Amino acid sequence: VQIVNSDFDEPLFDKASFDLIFCNMGLQWSMNLEYTLSLFHNYLRDGGVFAFSIPVNDTFLELREDYRNSFYTDSVIVELLNAVGYQTVAEEIISLTERFETPIEALRSIKAVGANCQFDSDQIRAKKMTRQDLSKAFRNLEDVCLSYQIAVFVLKKNRGAL
Repeated sequence: VQIVNSDFDEPLFDKASFDLIFCNMGLQWSMNLEYTLSLFHNYLRDGGVFAFSIPVNDTFLELREDYRNSFYTDSVIVELLNAVGYQTVAEEIISLTERFETPIEALRSIKAVGANCQFDSDQIRAKKMTRQDLSKAFRNLEDVCLSYQIAVFVLKKNRGAL
């Protein structure tokens, strides 16, 4: 087993290098998701498996729009996967809601999973928040929660696929 921790938008490996590629909650940071999916497709051997999870649209709806990133819809992801040439083995949307005592606890939770940056045109920037921002970030300060919509995909590279 070879575990690789790297920037997935940079070509690093030869074609047909892997039987399995796994990415948990990371692909939303790709600057060009179709390109990244294509790279991973090239890295897989014929019959290889690519499994990943990614937050999709309707994640963090409790935050006001200017305090959260835009997420792909699952249908757009499926279109990209089909365009690249993956065969879908399994697909599921998982809904999770986590409740917090305070907005600060909720934001610490976001930071703990590495989602405390926002896309800003062509760059990622960390958004520093003050205590005053907390009252602006959440739509409801009485019931502080964060909801996640997570798409989980298990895909296969067809034998003989380019």
